[in-house]
Amino acid sequence: MRISVSMIALNEAAFISRALSSCAFADEVIVVDGGSTDETIEILDAHPKVTLVRNAWRGHFGHQRQVSLDHCTGDWIVRLDADEAFSWTFEAQIRALLDRTPLDIEAYRVRQCNLVGNAQYYSRSADQFESTPRIWRNRHEVHWEHAVHESLTGFSCRVLNWDAYVVHYGFLDKSRFLKKGRIYAQIPGSLVTRAEDLVFRDYDFQPIPEQARVAPHVPPFALKESGSSKPRVAMVRGPHLDPDEIRSYGLLQEFLDLTVYTTCRPNADRNPTDIPVVTLPDDPLVATAMSGLEYALFDADIIFVAQIIWPYAYQAIRVKEKFGHKVIALQTDTVPFANEENGALKQLKQYNRSRVDMFVAATDRAGSALMIEGVPQEKITVIPTGDDLEPGKARRLGLMAALNKL
Repeated sequence: MRISVSMIALNEAAFISRALSSCAFADEVIVVDGGSTDETIEILDAHPKVTLVRNAWRGHFGHQRQVSLDHCTGDWIVRLDADEAFSWTFEAQIRALLDRTPLDIEAYRVRQCNLVGNAQYYSRSADQFESTPRIWRNRHEVHWEHAVHESLTGFSCRVLNWDAYVVHYGFLDKSRFLKKGRIYAQIPGSLVTRAEDLVFRDYDFQPIPEQARVAPHVPPFALKESGSSKPRVAMVRGPHLDPDEIRSYGLLQEFLDLTVYTTCRPNADRNPTDIPVVTLPDDPLVATAMSGLEYALFDADIIFVAQIIWPYAYQAIRVKEKFGHKVIALQTDTVPFANEENGALKQLKQYNRSRVDMFVAATDRAGSALMIEGVPQEKITVIPTGDDLEPGKARRLGLMAALNKL
């Protein structure tokens, strides 16, 4: 019995070695390259099991996959993307599974473990059997269709589920994922109009299942260093984006890597700023929550939220609890939670307040309210005021003072 692994690639040097390392069970690996300009070709040429097929990318995923399938000579085909790897269980059990497969079974679907945040977390919301088979008998009736969201057709016998994982690393590189989203947005029929709508979703970050771990010989994932030593500060403003406030922090870009996350769509002409503003999708259930915020914040060093009364502050704090970020809250609220009449709001404020690392109080009264709530004075920085101090400079000084206390 021969097994072929079918792959397509385009500038996958950061990932493809990991994919190939998990293919030891295969007799051949057929890779169709769409015109890579990085080191992908050199990596493929050096692998003893790889047959490299060059076919220029024309914006049609189904066509590329079909070219790879047409070159496969195995009795069974196993699909793998360049930014994936087979789990240890998959590698160890695939041959035994296919050896005992009855003739009336034509294909198998498996689970995909989409890593998010880092290699220890995955998207539990996507933990289900894939709709498209990963493994199938090499029969000419089976072929690929569609330019995007491509699918296999032509099956005439049973397709079963096999409880094994393929591990997907592509979501760990946020900039690469956004680039992929922009490519999808340009393909007719993709149903993607903005890259952000594809990338920033609710993944439900959870520790990866034990059966989804890869074998020791699969190299660990590591992003290339950006070359910047500036702390990455994510400013979370939800629907409460204040362009004047954001502009006031612009001068700090010399020292900080600032990015604003909001659900608003600011007018770039009216609200110029040197700080990147990323518009996340609205949460469909909670007006002041943000869809995909956990994914937006996982690679930040510091999270700067606007007030602890908002659900998006709670979302940011949950990210802190998973990834160890520091959280700073800009506080204008002057009502201590002990005096809060709304029970749900009181509970939210109390939970968030106890987990914020540093507060920037907009006024002396806001600072006093925090102290009444039990926040230690050393965790409170009051924005300085004075006739000779313009508001923007005051906000910058307040934020820098809080950062220096962390």
